[in-house]
Amino acid sequence: MTTTTTKKTVKEVRNDLESAMQEGGHLGDLVNWSIRVGAGVLPEEVEKALTDNELDTSYMPNHPSDLSAVQRVMREFKRQGFVFRKLANDDGHTLWAVASTEVDADAKVGDRAGEVVNQMAFLKPTGEMVFDREDEPTAQAMAGAFSRYKGRYDRDMLRGMVKNFLLGKFNGVKMSSGMGLCFVPTDAVDEVRRLEQAVAMLGESELGVLPVPGTPGAKRTVGNSIREAVESKVEKFRAEMDAWSEDTRPSTIERRMSAYADLRRQANDLRTFLDQTNADLLEDIDGLAKNAKAMLESAVDPDAESRKPKTVRKAKPAAKKAIPAEHATDRPDRLLKADLKRTCKEAGIDTRGMKVKDMREALAAL
Repeated sequence: MTTTTTKKTVKEVRNDLESAMQEGGHLGDLVNWSIRVGAGVLPEEVEKALTDNELDTSYMPNHPSDLSAVQRVMREFKRQGFVFRKLANDDGHTLWAVASTEVDADAKVGDRAGEVVNQMAFLKPTGEMVFDREDEPTAQAMAGAFSRYKGRYDRDMLRGMVKNFLLGKFNGVKMSSGMGLCFVPTDAVDEVRRLEQAVAMLGESELGVLPVPGTPGAKRTVGNSIREAVESKVEKFRAEMDAWSEDTRPSTIERRMSAYADLRRQANDLRTFLDQTNADLLEDIDGLAKNAKAMLESAVDPDAESRKPKTVRKAKPAAKKAIPAEHATDRPDRLLKADLKRTCKEAGIDTRGMKVKDMREALAAL
């Protein structure tokens, strides 16, 4: 006789656990997250997901910048065998040479050989991406990718938002450094369920929630993980403090004192899981705060820098849409000395002992 075993879904397992917890109690939830949003999600879509589920919209990431869209384009095309060499960067624009390493060519781009197929510029005042040869296939593909990514949150931004909810607002504790898994106490059970619904509205993203029954074994296991997580943070902060010197900025010490206060508050809120070790952890955290306060009091006046007279600089004219000719790699005769040195360095040319004429000839030979 053959017995067939049917695997239960996560939802069915969760329902079984919740039924079993009617007697033993609910300790909290194990939560993991998987963010899949393709090209990204518009800010208004994220705001709607949070608002519909009565979650605090102040936890939304900062509005996605145009530069972040450029960086996504560069990451995408690097995976396709392209490399980018920065040629110029100022208040008006950033300029790159775009080279393909899939083509057999002798041009040096950093430490790799390839063929320069175009030049790409990001115009900072207008948030535009423009190319020296707009009709070139690579330029058209990159422009299309920029249009898809512009103004959208990417996966990493949304993952950070979810973690801020779980580990910050809900007072959760990360259970594993190698994967997205944390424990959230039962105080935030309703908010976790609402966040689960909100995340499901963002592309194909999921928030997996598994209730933890209030058994002695479960409490002991969760308590050990929480203690290890807090102890790890304490050791990290202590090692960082040991590396501080009299040159450490007061603002750095102040930020760490705020982090110590947050960690102490978390350890105190989770004291029911830490048992007798809680007092020792709080003592260690208080010791860090005391030492940091002493260092801050003996540090240089943090307002001294702000009282220095500021140099008023003349505003630079807005960048034009066209790529500046003085930075083009095919016009080395137009480069200024400072630009020549920077461009030669990025091209792997040793400029020691070279005159302006020599640097121009070396660039022209590329």
